[in-house]
Amino acid sequence: MMISDDVKVSISQEKITDDAKGDGLKGYLTHTGLPAKDVYQQYRELWVIERAYRVTKGTLEMRPIFYPILSRDLGPGKMPERLRSLL
Repeated sequence: MMISDDVKVSISQEKITDDAKGDGLKGYLTHTGLPAKDVYQQYRELWVIERAYRVTKGTLEMRPIFYPILSRDLGPGKMPERLRSLL
C-alpha cells in the first residue's frame, strides 16, 4: 500500500444517512429449511447456552488426582497395608 502526499479524503453525508436506516436491525442468514420465526427464536435463546458455557469454563477449578497403580505382580502378601485397605 502506498499513500502519496496528495491524498484527498471526503465524507459523504448521503451514504452516512443511507447506512443509518439499518441501525438497530438484525439479520440472520441460514441455509436451513426452518421458518424464519423458528430461526429467530433459536438465536434469541442462544445467550442461555453461551452463559452456561462461560460459567462452566470460568469457575471450574480442577486439580490432578493421583490414584495408586497396583501392579499385577503384587500378591496379597506383598501388597502394602495402606493399599490393601483401599480394596
